Amino acid sequence: MFGPDDIDNVKQIQAGYTVEPLSSYAHTPVPPPAPPINFPPFTEDAFQRRFPEFLNFLLQFCPEVPEEAAVRLRFNAIGIGPSKPFDYSKLTDVQKSELDQALHDGYDAIVRQRDSIGRNVNGWTVGSAFGNRDFYHGDFLLRAAAALAGIYGNDPDEAMYPMTRTDSIGTTLDGCKHNYTLTFAADDFSPVNGFWSVTMYDGKTKLLVENPITAI
Repeated sequence: MFGPDDIDNVKQIQAGYTVEPLSSYAHTPVPPPAPPINFPPFTEDAFQRRFPEFLNFLLQFCPEVPEEAAVRLRFNAIGIGPSKPFDYSKLTDVQKSELDQALHDGYDAIVRQRDSIGRNVNGWTVGSAFGNRDFYHGDFLLRAAAALAGIYGNDPDEAMYPMTRTDSIGTTLDGCKHNYTLTFAADDFSPVNGFWSVTMYDGKTKLLVENPITAI
C-alpha cells in the first residue's frame, strides 16, 4: 500500500517532468487562440425539454463517422443536427407530449441497460461496457449506459470496475451511519497485475468522496 514515503517518491518523479507549449518545443510559430465557445448554461432539465437543444450544440463538435451516418440522417429528419435551432415553445401540444414521453422512455432504457451491465459476484457487480466504436458496434444504448455508469472508463484490457451499493447482508451502504471493512483471506488477495483501489462516491452527486485504499 502507498505510505507517506511513497508520496515523496511520487513528487520526485513529477519534478522530472516539464510542460511547455508544442510551438515552444517544436520551435514553430505560436498558433492563434481557439475561438471562445459559448456553452449553454447547464440546468437540471438538460435531459428534459431542452435535450435536443443541448444535443444540437454538442453535435457541432462531433464530426460524423461512417458508423453514425444512418442515425444522423434519422436525427436530421426530426430537426436534430449540428447547431440546428430548437425551440420547445414552438411545438404543438401533441409534439410536446410525445417529446416528453420519448425522453422519459429513452432515459429509463439507458438506466435499465446500465443496471444490467456485468454479473453479480459475491454481491459485487463485475463487468465492463467501455471500449471504442468497434467494441460497441452500433449499440448506442450500451454506449449511453456506459457513459451514465462512468464516462471515460477504460476498456477491459486496461481495467475492471467492480461495484457494490450494499453490504454483505444486502443493506444499502451508508457511510453516514456505519463503518465498513473489506476483508480478504490471507491466500486470496485480489488478482491484479498492476494495482487496485477502493473508491467511495457520494450517492446523490456521484462525485468522489474518498479513495481510502490503494494497493500495488
